[in-house]
Amino acid sequence: MEVVFTVYVIATILRVAIFKYLPVDTMSDHLFLALSVSAMLQMDACLAFESWAPSKQQVAAAEAMWLSLSLKTFSRGLKAYAKAYALLAMVALDGMVVLLMMHMAYYTVAYYHNIDDSVIALLGGACIFHGFVAWALYGEHVWARSHGVTRGMASVIAEEVLAKSSRGI
Repeated sequence: MEVVFTVYVIATILRVAIFKYLPVDTMSDHLFLALSVSAMLQMDACLAFESWAPSKQQVAAAEAMWLSLSLKTFSRGLKAYAKAYALLAMVALDGMVVLLMMHMAYYTVAYYHNIDDSVIALLGGACIFHGFVAWALYGEHVWARSHGVTRGMASVIAEEVLAKSSRGI
């Protein structure tokens, strides 16, 4: 997770530097900041999806809620359901915030900035912030350390290397 923290720090430093040294009215600041926040929320959602793995007992207890005949069994099942699927609520909240920011970005672009300012902010924010997220999540930096298994673009080659090293070849 140290890579994720590093990505957050670098993105924050870049965000501050860009706003400090860029001339005023060069780009749509709302759109640029919305892209930076959405990139961080999407990284949080991806990490939550990756770490979400309810145990068989949690799933069985959660499913028992629907078959319960008493209030006590139903309440135990409801608690188990909440424990098993709590991370999905965070992912849904992240998605809702991203949708609200898209709504805000639309009105900012449509009514307050010209096309050039909006395009500069869109391209700059997407390249800088979503580029960092893609590098951290899919560039083998997060998954190889956290899970011992690689995912992302180079996963086939890396998995062959891991398989050969585990066999002692």
